This record gives sequence, structure tokens and C-alpha cells, in this order.
Amino acid sequence: MIPIGKQLYAENFPERSLARKELVGWSCEWCHRKHGQEITPAVIQHPLKGYKKRKKSKSRKIVLIAHHPNYDTENPDAELIILCRACHGKAQKIHNAEVWRDKKAEAIREDIQRQKSNGQLELFYSETEYPVIEIDFSISQFLLMR
Repeated sequence: MIPIGKQLYAENFPERSLARKELVGWSCEWCHRKHGQEITPAVIQHPLKGYKKRKKSKSRKIVLIAHHPNYDTENPDAELIILCRACHGKAQKIHNAEVWRDKKAEAIREDIQRQKSNGQLELFYSETEYPVIEIDFSISQFLLMR
């Protein structure tokens, strides 16, 4: 294992990354921009004043990154795709949203289990697609009122 940033990668990762870049022709597999291609600063339309202005930033070059779509970085035979920085950021954003959603769902399940173990009354049951309210009195008197 070799450390890159905060993660551990397989020993053969640098060689596999280079081989994959050569296989795809040194271009991003999502947007097809080429490695080293210049990106010019964007033109900004000022919404209130009606004029166009160039961003005050230097032109940048496309840099390619080997991405693990399955996030199995320690596996020496893991799947790799080659992405530019922008596409890699989008892939990470999608993955982070999924992880956040799963963690939130797990926290809700743990909270429900904790409430059950404490003997608290559940008002909403998560097994259904819609909320179910449990009440201990007749609601017919409320239905007849107008």
C-alpha cells in the first residue's frame, strides 16, 4: 500500500493509472477533454449593469485523474476511469451525496431502535411509504364536524 493524500492505494496504482490514460488516449472519459488542453477564463454577464467581463484568472490546463468508481482504492485490480478535475469533482459530489443519504438513513434507523428500546411510543412507522399515526381514541367525532 502506498499513501496518496489521506487514502491508501495499491502498489501498482501509478503504473495502472498511466496505462489507463494511454489506453483512453489521454482524454477525460466523461467530457472527452484532452490532457494539457487550455481552458480560457469564462466571460461573465453582469446581470444588473448589462456588460460582459472576463474573470480575472489565468488560463488553466486540463489535468487528468485516475478515479476509482467503486471506491476500492486498496484493491490492486480495482476498476479505474480517467477523469478531468471537473468531472472528478462531479463524481465525488455524487458519491458524497449518496454516502450522506445512507448515513442519514442509518442514523434514523438507529434513533428508532433507541426509542423502541427506551419504550417510547412511535408515532410514525418507517416500514410504510406514507406516515402512519397511531392514536388511542375514536376520530369519528372529528369526521362528523363541519
